[in-house]
Amino acid sequence: MILKRKNLEFHVLPLGPLATNTVFVLHPTLEGVRALLWDPGYDPAGLASFVISREAILERIFLTHAHLDHCLALPGLMQHLQEPLPEVVLHRGDQWLYENQGEQGRYLGVSVPQNYPEVTWLDRVMEWEWYGCRIQILHTPGHSPGSVCYYFMNEGVLLSGDLLFAGAVGRTDLWQGSSEQLMQSLRLLKKRVAKGCEIIPGHGPMTTLESEMRSNPFLAFE
Repeated sequence: MILKRKNLEFHVLPLGPLATNTVFVLHPTLEGVRALLWDPGYDPAGLASFVISREAILERIFLTHAHLDHCLALPGLMQHLQEPLPEVVLHRGDQWLYENQGEQGRYLGVSVPQNYPEVTWLDRVMEWEWYGCRIQILHTPGHSPGSVCYYFMNEGVLLSGDLLFAGAVGRTDLWQGSSEQLMQSLRLLKKRVAKGCEIIPGHGPMTTLESEMRSNPFLAFE
């Protein structure tokens, strides 16, 4: 699925047994196509082919959180890419999860590679500009301690990770999850994100915040 906004293209690729939504954001420049990537969960060779086939430069890889299904392809992808390799960005709240992929794999019965790349740690809410696009990074714990949402403010697009889905929210019964924090994070979204914003969740179909406020029981609060 492709969502087009101004000079950006959001390519949503549901991959793997859990249909994790891996997202490429492409932006054409005078020097060629620049790309960002969110949540490379599966198919590292296919993700590398996506970049190569579009002659894009992959600048950064963002993880909305460090659960296995959102970063399992990361080591393999790095092996398929040429130097210079993209920076990997993750909130520090998920450092334990990122550094203990093997434990997650044993719990889920999945074989996990060992050579995960070093990470640039996020420690705070921030706003980042990328070729004129304003991207607000919102710390939204609950599904995991370091879960974040990425809000393309001018384009009206939110990458919600596993905080919010169409008609549902993320589970809180995994490592260091918190139902109370998740509800606080949903309140933050209602406060900071435009109602008409398109939401690309970590799994499942796209939705809008307005639609979820009408029909999702977890957003029925004032």
